[in-house]
Amino acid sequence: MGAKPAAALAHSHIDHPAHFRTLRTALIESDNLYGGQSVIPLVEQNLEIMNQLRRAGIGDAAEMQRKRIFYAEFAAWLYEDAGNWPRAQHWTDRALTWSHQLGDDYFIAATLIRKAQIANDMEDGTEAMELAEAAERAAALGDYRAAIDQFGRAISGMQSRFTRDQAVYTSRQALAYARAAEAEPAATLGPAAMQVGVSTGSERVLQNVRFVDELLSARHLPEVSEFHEAAERWAVVS
Repeated sequence: MGAKPAAALAHSHIDHPAHFRTLRTALIESDNLYGGQSVIPLVEQNLEIMNQLRRAGIGDAAEMQRKRIFYAEFAAWLYEDAGNWPRAQHWTDRALTWSHQLGDDYFIAATLIRKAQIANDMEDGTEAMELAEAAERAAALGDYRAAIDQFGRAISGMQSRFTRDQAVYTSRQALAYARAAEAEPAATLGPAAMQVGVSTGSERVLQNVRFVDELLSARHLPEVSEFHEAAERWAVVS
């Protein structure tokens, strides 16, 4: 009892990278179905286990480093979705440090994209503009039609079980429509995203929904009225 994972597994023949890869897939699916609050502690616990294994020299060093980066990036995503910016930034910083240590350009680029997304959600326009993804960049420049199309392609390319991820992009697409003064499609897309945002506690989704509601407040259309009533009923807006 009380033995640390590294000590307990020092002479085992477990494929540790494969284990953490399989576990991460399950955690991602759980997050998308039920939200991230129950997943965050598990991700961080497994990051600590990987740290112990790495310090003990157990497992392929490069592969274990890659798994640490994947988990750190996932932790950042979860905290970003919960609106906990300091913890999200902490884990993207760790992922970027580990990516540089690994010397892997792909991981460096992927982590910078995550940092850009966090900056965008924090409304740090300068930082987001430097690093944002194409769809984010298009929306910041006012090219809302391009953003609408890009978000639509992103949604259609997602696997159906990734409900929360689809809601994130749907809410962004609704916001792009609202900023383009296209009230009807914005109000039509809003409720589906809002329902997932409420059920998973995704502040990333709900923040976009609130922006849409604010932008549509002066438009008198049946779809807008239904959208606003749903937002009030689910306590998304006051």
